Amino acid sequence: MTSAGINMADMQAASASRQKEPLISDQMIKKITIWVTLIAVATIALNFLGHLYSSQMMQGTHSDDITPVDVFIGPDHLRLPMNVIRFPEQRVTGETESINLYLLWPQMEGYSQSNRAQFNRISGDQNLIMVQLSQATMTLDMSGRLDPIYSRLFEGPTLQGPHGLELHKLKATSGYSDEVLLSEKGAGERPFAIRCILPSRPSEATGADCQRDVAAGTDLSVLYRYSSTMLKDWRAIDSAVQKYVADHLVPDVSGRTQRVSQ
Repeated sequence: MTSAGINMADMQAASASRQKEPLISDQMIKKITIWVTLIAVATIALNFLGHLYSSQMMQGTHSDDITPVDVFIGPDHLRLPMNVIRFPEQRVTGETESINLYLLWPQMEGYSQSNRAQFNRISGDQNLIMVQLSQATMTLDMSGRLDPIYSRLFEGPTLQGPHGLELHKLKATSGYSDEVLLSEKGAGERPFAIRCILPSRPSEATGADCQRDVAAGTDLSVLYRYSSTMLKDWRAIDSAVQKYVADHLVPDVSGRTQRVSQ
């Protein structure tokens, strides 16, 4: 047999051998299987992390932990659940100059998984009362300042305000030119007074259109704010805020609300 014949035979044999080999080897199938498995695991992990991140984003800086913390502001001692305290850094036991709370109206409760939609709403009708507790810097609260201070800042006649309240416009030089003062002088009771920015349309309301401060405890000032859309409940809100603070003040053995020894 000539060399040409041998070479042709070898080529035919080699070709026949290649035709018998599978297009994808077992080793390649294993590699593909491993890669598909890794991609599937990665997809599941990313999906889980995405849901976890989304849940954390929805919760934001809120806490649904109702563990109480002891807060000391001047001579006053309060015991508050963590879920009513707005800022994470304030959810600790100890002395502080002030603390910020938020309470869902009318339940007067803090953040929870069941009411998180209300706490996460940005609109002005979210039904939240924002409260700041601090040591008093003035001897009179807003009701006490009505006659001796605010009345001197009134401009023009007293007008009929919303929800049974009287409306007083304030002088441009008073520093409250965008606000009005609403008041009611109850028979035999301390007058009610609150400052508000009243929007022309309810859709323009914010979560802090109205603000009022009241005295509590031994030397505590309670400043609270809420949307003007909640103004119809002004009387009930005022009573509820004062009751909530009083209920969370810790009295000493003599009945006064001041710091206790630890």
